[in-house]
Amino acid sequence: HYRQCLPLSVLSAPRFPGAELEAFDPSGNLTAALKDRGVKARPLSRLDDWAGKAPLLVASDALTGAGQESLESFRSRVADGGRAVVLDHRSLPGFLSTRIDQKLGAAGTGTWQTNASRVDLTSPLLSGLSSEDLRFWTTADHDYAAVRSPLRPPTAGDFRVHAMSGSRLAEVEEVPLLELREGRGSVVLCQFNVGSALGHEPASELLLANLVTW
Repeated sequence: HYRQCLPLSVLSAPRFPGAELEAFDPSGNLTAALKDRGVKARPLSRLDDWAGKAPLLVASDALTGAGQESLESFRSRVADGGRAVVLDHRSLPGFLSTRIDQKLGAAGTGTWQTNASRVDLTSPLLSGLSSEDLRFWTTADHDYAAVRSPLRPPTAGDFRVHAMSGSRLAEVEEVPLLELREGRGSVVLCQFNVGSALGHEPASELLLANLVTW
């Protein structure tokens, strides 16, 4: 007889906070998803409209095509004490003082990975999630991609690596969840495939709730 034993992960129901935040979400998909989960997110028509007072959530690929003036305004608001979470981008434009590189494919195309692992066991961003929960996600694209175009760990600056990804998980070479200080503020760069997995993958729901709470 053949027997195969597989672990079963049971996640807690995500608890989304009632606090208001702002969202830069040109497609409107993220704002609608947050509304369905009871989160009040005031949509911004332009990135420059963020004053830095309320936390900002930037939707997947929303910074693509943003002008340098808008990106500098964004960086300045963070440096003045703002807090922002930037969801997955195929190609993330440079807008911080710390240089951030990504693992991209030929001609700058995006890359995908199915495996990730926790690095920081005290991370509030990954509360309720194990390393097993960060692998082989169910997505709208049916590709099991948990990570999209991961970041390279910075070589300098004030930062915190929350998770790593790739085939060589013994070394921190690729980072899907990175927190950086910029002046008096902070920004979280999340390259977990939330944009495609939300509504399909339970782990993405809990991750988004943690990011919104942060």
